[in-house]
Amino acid sequence: MGNCCGCCDGDEPKGGQGGSAPAASGGPRDTEKDREARALAAERAANRQKQFEQSAVGKAAYKSVQEVKESRKAGGGNTGQPTAADWRD
Repeated sequence: MGNCCGCCDGDEPKGGQGGSAPAASGGPRDTEKDREARALAAERAANRQKQFEQSAVGKAAYKSVQEVKESRKAGGGNTGQPTAADWRD
């Protein structure tokens, strides 16, 4: 097989060409800046999750999921309606 983009020579990735630089230079390095960035990203993700849960769309999504779970517990499932599995074969 050919090398379509020329960014790699066999199994050795070249630095700076789409590969991960820390892996090419001897393994990942966890600097203070990296830890701060991860902590900030986690904090922002938690804020987005909280905002979603409090929004009308989030409440509707959770309610819909809960209704499906209850339907499955009660054995409601498919009520004779065609499903994707019916159309596969």
